[in-house]
Amino acid sequence: MAKDKKNKQQAAASAASRQLADKGPAAGSRGSRWQPAYARSSADKPAPVDWKFAIIAGVSVMLLGFTTHIFSLNCGFVLNDRANLDYLYNQTKMVRVAEDSISNLILKPLSQPWTKQSFISDRSDYGGKIDWFHGANILFHTVAVGYLFMFVLGFMRQLVNQKRTDINPYYTATATAAIFATHPITAEAVAYLSARGALLGTTNYFLSLNFLLVGLLSKNPFVAIGGYALAVWTGCMSIWSAPEMVSLPAVALFVALLLRNPLAQWKKSFEENPIPLSLLAVAAVGAPFLALRGFEPIVAVNVGTPILNTVSYVASQLKAVPFYYLRCLAFPCGLSIDPPLTVASGFSDPLVYVGVGIILAGLYAAWRWRSIYSGLACLFLLAGFVPHAIYIQPDTAADWVAYMPLAGVALLGGVFIARRWQRNVHKAMMIFVSLLLLLADLSIFRDWQWSSNVTLWTSALEVRPKSA
Repeated sequence: MAKDKKNKQQAAASAASRQLADKGPAAGSRGSRWQPAYARSSADKPAPVDWKFAIIAGVSVMLLGFTTHIFSLNCGFVLNDRANLDYLYNQTKMVRVAEDSISNLILKPLSQPWTKQSFISDRSDYGGKIDWFHGANILFHTVAVGYLFMFVLGFMRQLVNQKRTDINPYYTATATAAIFATHPITAEAVAYLSARGALLGTTNYFLSLNFLLVGLLSKNPFVAIGGYALAVWTGCMSIWSAPEMVSLPAVALFVALLLRNPLAQWKKSFEENPIPLSLLAVAAVGAPFLALRGFEPIVAVNVGTPILNTVSYVASQLKAVPFYYLRCLAFPCGLSIDPPLTVASGFSDPLVYVGVGIILAGLYAAWRWRSIYSGLACLFLLAGFVPHAIYIQPDTAADWVAYMPLAGVALLGGVFIARRWQRNVHKAMMIFVSLLLLLADLSIFRDWQWSSNVTLWTSALEVRPKSA
């Protein structure tokens, strides 16, 4: 009798546990009052998309990105803006410039022909009004925020459907996109017209990854083919916008591998999508060699510093990773157009190996923890910094270089906020809102610093008094 009673109690407890698991861990968490329908509705059927939450959250983060940088409409021409746009004011050259930019899509894909064409379109359609140039940059940033939200949401929902995570994808996507929208390191890419390539490239970068998800996850072959085709086209636009985006095929390949069926063997996963994975692998290997067609960044964004030789340039990039980029991504203070501790004479500089050690430690941690989020974050970071280190450019260290890699840091922050959100909504909201207010305030201040050459160089001298 007692044994039968004990068995009934165990069966009831087991049934309650299964019910809680089906609802998702967040549904039983303390302080969690409203949860979008993200958890599996059954063992085999994923929950439908909560379009109401997705639309509201997506529009909200896009508006956040727009309003954060609205002050940059008051910015003028700074640094090399005037020199870079002067050729657009010569009407006799505009036709030839347009023809060159179109032909360079194939002949010289890393000469930023898409960015060049965007300036030509702005000039021909709206004249030389500087507020339109800045307005277009704000618009590109706003759209990039929306595309990042869509990608993170789709990526995380697939992990939930595969039962590989219990983190709410809606919260993760919202927090990730909001951090990306308000981080002050985006100010240079938005307020500095000459850095538009980073905006255009990143916007199409995220859009291409979204179309890749459509191709990978769609069960309709025609929809899948359309997704792959659009991913290729938008990927080309990304590479045509900025040479740093040649990492896109490699990132797309790793995203496809991260989303493979965890229960299937690697060989079977490849057999399910042989053509897309093969093409991505070939493109990932071949994309960096596009520089053989000619690497000519037409938009000069340097501040007048001399171009370093190959050894010094690569060493300087490794040194700048920990002492400027990662520092400013984690603690966005002391942003500058001429930051200290970023130039190395060669690999004899011991600080270079600090950067090497941090990169290797990050890769090892992502592998050791078997964390999909850490792996994807490291992927975004490397995808932006490595190409810039390979192709020698006037900029040794610049904020626009970190614009796309910011998505990696934002993803880690988004996962952290989402976990806290599921445990205690009130504490998570306090952390989230405080963080966004701080980042937005710093971004507005940084936009003001970019409003004129006087304020820009004054800020640079405050960070590095001996700056040239």
